[in-house]
Amino acid sequence: MSLKIKLVYNKEIRKLVKRPETIEDLKAMTQKLFGYKDFCFKYEDTEGDIITISSDSELEDAYEEAISEDIKSIKLYAEEDKSVNAIADAISGINVKNDQDMLPIKRPFINNINSYERNDYEEELRKERKYETAWDNIGCAYCSVYPITGNCYQCTICYNFNLCEDCYFDGNHMHPLVKRIKHGLFGGRNVSIYIPPSMRILNTSGVQNGETVEHGGEIIKKWTILNNGEAQWPHNCTLAKVNGQLEIDPINIPKLMPGDITEIVAVVRVQERSGIFHGEWRLQTPAFQMFGDAFKLEVVVRTLSHEEKVAKMVDMGFGEDASFASLVAHNWDLDAAIASHLIGL
Repeated sequence: MSLKIKLVYNKEIRKLVKRPETIEDLKAMTQKLFGYKDFCFKYEDTEGDIITISSDSELEDAYEEAISEDIKSIKLYAEEDKSVNAIADAISGINVKNDQDMLPIKRPFINNINSYERNDYEEELRKERKYETAWDNIGCAYCSVYPITGNCYQCTICYNFNLCEDCYFDGNHMHPLVKRIKHGLFGGRNVSIYIPPSMRILNTSGVQNGETVEHGGEIIKKWTILNNGEAQWPHNCTLAKVNGQLEIDPINIPKLMPGDITEIVAVVRVQERSGIFHGEWRLQTPAFQMFGDAFKLEVVVRTLSHEEKVAKMVDMGFGEDASFASLVAHNWDLDAAIASHLIGL
């Protein structure tokens, strides 16, 4: 199993592509990412204890423990080195005549620093533990990791179907998912919080509202849209009609991640008669939940007169008498009359 290494420093989390094999490798990677020179490292073992890593063998022990417990990733917490040695080195630069004069300064100062370091780190760890909950008796339906640790997502349609965070972001499940949370000091009961999909229309192009179009045929309307929510859209969302007379061809809606943008291109079928026609559509999940802004279009459909149809065919190079006869033969269907002439050419 490939062990993922995550480096945590000052609330920032970075995923390491290459696993550091030594403390020096780890320090070099950390310095490259965060810039500070002197770091010390810790991790939380499977019993919840905070273990300091000070040697290559201790770093290897951390890896082996995670692998033996079938843990997919391990977090290494980097801190600025506030150790006794570092402080003593700083103090040693002070010019004093008697080392005994330093004792009243060293001990309280070092104790205060150690206390600050411990309390500050434990506060950060408490925040991390909110997201590293172990979900007893719940496994991932895709990768089969058991139990799920960290964020857990439950399907709102399938019975007893749960995903770990990695499989959730793979986006292979077609139904809406909710993020589960735990209440209480020792886990308590599981409560699901639904994260609804969201969408905002950024701009439009193609045929515009109020534009005059010819009867019959097809027109193109485009919308640029944004996933402005906190959840990825489910697979197989559709553009569902909610009002109006205009019809559109089916459209594949991509399962956008939060912050992603895409363009929706709709082929709109125009009525055969004159008048003002409109349509309104909304995004809809496979569970028939509609979300986001409404897609709206209104057009003025105009039917050509007999004289205008004859003139249009004449402009295309057909004779006036032949155009008139062809239109009469096809009950003044312009497209059919033109097609008959093209076939006869």
